[in-house]
Amino acid sequence: MMRLIAPCLAILIVGACGKADHPAIERIEMRRSGWVAEDVTISSAGSGTYHINEPPLAARSGTFKMTHRQFLRFLATLEPYRAEAETYSDQSAWRFIRGTCPSEVPKTTDMGAMYIRWKGPRYDAHFLMDFGCDARRNAARNTRMHKIFEQLPLPRP
Repeated sequence: MMRLIAPCLAILIVGACGKADHPAIERIEMRRSGWVAEDVTISSAGSGTYHINEPPLAARSGTFKMTHRQFLRFLATLEPYRAEAETYSDQSAWRFIRGTCPSEVPKTTDMGAMYIRWKGPRYDAHFLMDFGCDARRNAARNTRMHKIFEQLPLPRP
């Protein structure tokens, strides 16, 4: 009996750790800002909405659909950033608004940013990537993020 309990306990502990590392996500909210502002919300069921504000053109809004499997694949591409996300709070939101670029690194003010928020039953975290914060050193990271966002089935000009 004891030989059976130890492996079962190990499986439960590993399973619980995996769930803490990868919480259930019901919704992803994203905003890519810059010369064009693009807001996207995607549910785990694959229902997506977007709003694109591209002056001087008229703003466009619409919906799109992806399968649950596509949602999970997209979620997986965001995992490195979710791992760096912090729990959503009023304080963290205000810190993001005030800026996240340390004063000792080069800052370009017109490169835009990517904001991502992951929401689930017991999970609410967000992440801000300022594309102008040490842009030269972070060029590859910024390019990867743009490519991830451009996977979404949004209308392109």
